[in-house]
Order: sequence, then C-alpha cells, then structure tokens
Amino acid sequence: MAVEYPNQDYYSSCKVRFIVRVEEFNGPISALIEKKLAHLRRAGNAAAAAAAAVTGGAAAAALAVSVGTPQQQVESGDKLTAEIAGVIPRSARLDRNGVREADTLSLEFKYSDLPFDPRTLRAIAAECFMGVVTPEDFQAGLAGTDRVRTQGGNEIREPLHVVPDTFQGPNGEQRSNLRFQGWVDRWEVTLSEEEPVLRVECSDNSRQLIDQPAPPQLTIDPRKPIDEAVADYLREFPQFLGFDVVFLPDEGKRPVIDEVLGKTSRRKGKGPPPGGGQGADVSVWDYLTDVIGMLGHLIRFEGTSIIIQQPRSMLKGGFPARPDDPFVLNGPRKLRTSGNLLERRLMLYGRNVSEASISREFTRHAPKNIEVRSYIPETKRTLMARFPTKADRQKRVNPGDKGEQVFVVRQLPVGIIDKKTLRAIAQQVYELEQRNEVETWFVTKNLASYGGGAEDPDLLDLMPGDPIDVEIQREEEILQGQTVNNLEDVLAVFDRGVALMKSIGFDEEFAKTYVLAFVDAGLVTTFRTRKVGFAWSEDDGIEVEVDAANYAVLDRSEVGLPEDEEPASPTAATTRVRV
Repeated sequence: MAVEYPNQDYYSSCKVRFIVRVEEFNGPISALIEKKLAHLRRAGNAAAAAAAAVTGGAAAAALAVSVGTPQQQVESGDKLTAEIAGVIPRSARLDRNGVREADTLSLEFKYSDLPFDPRTLRAIAAECFMGVVTPEDFQAGLAGTDRVRTQGGNEIREPLHVVPDTFQGPNGEQRSNLRFQGWVDRWEVTLSEEEPVLRVECSDNSRQLIDQPAPPQLTIDPRKPIDEAVADYLREFPQFLGFDVVFLPDEGKRPVIDEVLGKTSRRKGKGPPPGGGQGADVSVWDYLTDVIGMLGHLIRFEGTSIIIQQPRSMLKGGFPARPDDPFVLNGPRKLRTSGNLLERRLMLYGRNVSEASISREFTRHAPKNIEVRSYIPETKRTLMARFPTKADRQKRVNPGDKGEQVFVVRQLPVGIIDKKTLRAIAQQVYELEQRNEVETWFVTKNLASYGGGAEDPDLLDLMPGDPIDVEIQREEEILQGQTVNNLEDVLAVFDRGVALMKSIGFDEEFAKTYVLAFVDAGLVTTFRTRKVGFAWSEDDGIEVEVDAANYAVLDRSEVGLPEDEEPASPTAATTRVRV
C-alpha cells in the first residue's frame, strides 16, 4: 500500500548471478580463438570461417551453444563454463552513469560464499537483481522457507527473503528486478587476519565492444540504414550474437552513410575505415561511436540492447519519458489522498528525500554556442553549421553592461556533405556539453517516488534521461527564521517581495529587478536524470542517489533546429534488429 510520508519501510534485497568461464590453459578453444582473430583481420565471412575452424572435438562442442544474449551462455560442450546463481553480496553499488559512460557495478562478498581463485578464471559475465520482498516473504525466508523456480531445465531453490527475478506490479503486470547486465573487469581476493573478502568490479555490455579491436578491413555497409548496417557489422563477431540494435525514435527513415558522407570519407563501396583511415588501433566501440557520431547520433547500451539515438530526444524538456519505463506504462500515478495525477516521478524534500541540493555552475556551463566544421576535399571547401540558430544564440553576460556571444568550434572528420547532419551534430554537442544548466542532487532511502510504496519501487527503474520533478515540501522547514514556503510566497507577490529585499538592504530598483526575475523564472522543478546510483548493504538496505539537470532558463529548453529537422519524440514503436 502506498503511504505518502518519509522513511517508508522496504524489505530490500540484492543477489548476483555469474556465468564463469574457467581457464583452459592453451586448450583447443585457445587455438580456435587465434584462428578466428586471424580471419577477422582478413575480413571475410565470419560465420563460414567459424564453421570451417570447428570440425569436431571439444572446440566444436564449445561453440555448439544456442544463440542468446551473452548472459545466457551458461554452459559449453567442454564443461569449462558454469552458472553461479543467487549469490548474496555483503554490499553492492550500482551506478547508471549516463550516455557517455558505461554503467558500473561494485560488489563485496565473503570469500567463503564465492571461493574462486582469480588465477583459475578466464572470463565472467554478471547480472545483478535488486528489489523488495513482501514482509510476509521476508519473515518466511528467515524461517527457512524456499521458493522453487526452473531455469535452463534445472531446479533452483532460494530463500523467500531473497529478491526474486520477477515480481507482480500494482496493476498485475509482470515486472523484472534485473538491474544490471555486464562483465567482470576485476576479481580481487583479499586475505588477512580478518575474514577473507572478495571484491568484484563490473561494467556493462559495452565492455565486450571496447575489448574487441576493430579489424582494419572490416567496415560498415554505407548503403543500408544505420541500425541494419551496425547489426550486420556485429554479426562478424561471435561474441556479439544475441545483442539487439535499436533505433530511436522509429520515424520510418533512418540515416544512411551514403547520403551523409562524401566519397573521400569512406572506401569505394565500403563505409568509413576504422581509425579515420590512419590505421590506428581502435576498438569496435570506438569505431561505432565515431561513425554514428558523424551521422549526428549517439550510441549507448541498455542491458543487451545497443541504442542509436539523437541526444535531443533524450534531453529536451518537452519530450515525454521513454516508452518502456514501467512508470509510464502503468499510466499517470493517482494519489490516494487527493486524487491528483502525476505524469512524472515526484520527489519532495521533507517527504521522501532526506538530503538535496540545487546549484548552477557559471564556468563549465557558461552559455556557449557551437560551431562545427567539416572539410570536403571534392569541392575544396569547409562546410559549417552552428547551434543554436541565430535568433536563439546564447550570450555570456558578466556583471556590468558587457555581453558577448561565445562559440566553441569543433573540427569534424573530413567529408560530411549533408548540412542538416552538421546542424544535428552541433545540436548534439550543445546538448551534451554546453547547456547552461541548473543541477540538482538528492539522496533517499525511499524506493518509490511520491505516492508510491513497496508494491511499486519505481526509483529502481529510473534511467539517465528520465524526467523527474524535484520540489520542496510546503511545510515548516526553518531557514534563518523563515520557512522556505514563506520566502517563496513573499517573493512571488511582487510588492511584498520588493519590501523584503529592501529590508535586507538592497535598493528599490535592484529589488524590483530581482523579484521580477524570480517571478518570471517560475522555479525550475522538472529535471532530466543524468546519473543514478544504488548502494545496498545487508544492514542498511538500499540508498538511492540521483544527479539531474535542466536548462537554467526555461524558454531556452525549447531551442531547436528548424521545424522539419528537429528530432521526433521516442515512441513505443521502435526499430529493433537482432545481431
């Protein structure tokens, strides 16, 4: 039952699932890998080469696994792969780090709970489940009652007080407690006079693409829509099979390299070469990031899906939340006390937030306009685009009467011939780096936003880019003898606000100017999430930390490209291509 007061009770739980590959110590699988890598350097047909390389024995059995996501490869014919399910850590920290960083997971275990020596392990995939259980299941689990589930034909038992893989939401919908999928970067055992400890550091599935060098002769098909071209490219690597490539939003038309890049930026009949044609060592992730960036889009991971999207469609204030967000799928939340509807998650300092801050940086986020340039060898001229457009240019104004328009100039790869794409890239740089922002940060131990409870812990579903309202509760929070509510009410009434400012010591003209600015600003309360952190421990449960931002000036939040070039809002209909 949802209760609208601070410090709600949540019986939180966390468990981790590992898929472990033991070292084969130069066995047949190592030889197979060497053959495969050599083939990729020649850039032929990967599937045919793999079939030719595997002619029987343990090596053949090792790859005779049904294709699924990387975290579904739980066994191999040579018996060197195994699943370890339902391991409970002593503590866990999950960070969803935004569109430009991999999500990370830090875990700590008793070594006796997971006694694997790092010298015997070759690779480890990981999944983390976080959520809540009912008070009844929590008590029953402590008393020794188990739940039984079947996975991969095997019967798995776990105590009822351990978080299940799935749960039923408040409207009877099936929900998942899976919060992270990725790979172990570091497995460290610490031995001392005290209890031995295992510490594990993980990053999301982008790690696979980062670790794989991009073969110099393998390029993206320039004639196909970019999502299909990326999927075809990734199919050349067996370890990427099972990923999805998702293009957002689905407008019926996706970028094609041939229509954006000139002939000099790509090889004849092929896409852009890795390393900008210079032969530099780059990873598959670097290569995809460069190519998709040249189309004015970004690439990021969510679970096992590779998302291709323009930053604008994630960060623009007027865009709705992502369509697969459970908070959106369930429809507006109806408050039981007032009957009001909430379209977005609402966090109230004084109700469900224990600590909060709001700030504005005047250096890193000072107003700056963007100019991007790309040289076109065919015409021997440089194509240039700017953002925002001329009517909406940002101006840096310092105390006094002086102001100036500041431009940050970015030199792009050679051969971008489409002016609309250049403008989209300029907008992308502005959205990710140069927005003049107000930032907010808060911490809460409540796992539901305002109006929710343990049956719908919606903060655990919060992702970078999701909109969220952060406000101050209108109650007696004392600030230098005045309540925050009283201060806002006084300033919102012009005459009383001017009188208050004059009583502090400001002259009447400045007092009028400030109070008018305060009233016109309307107070920024809706933010876009940048980062979300979840810290769990056996003793303290889960604490949620959110970092969010929005434009400092509300009317700037709609600054955009010409109407026919502005990216569309994400919709429930998406283009999804299986690798």
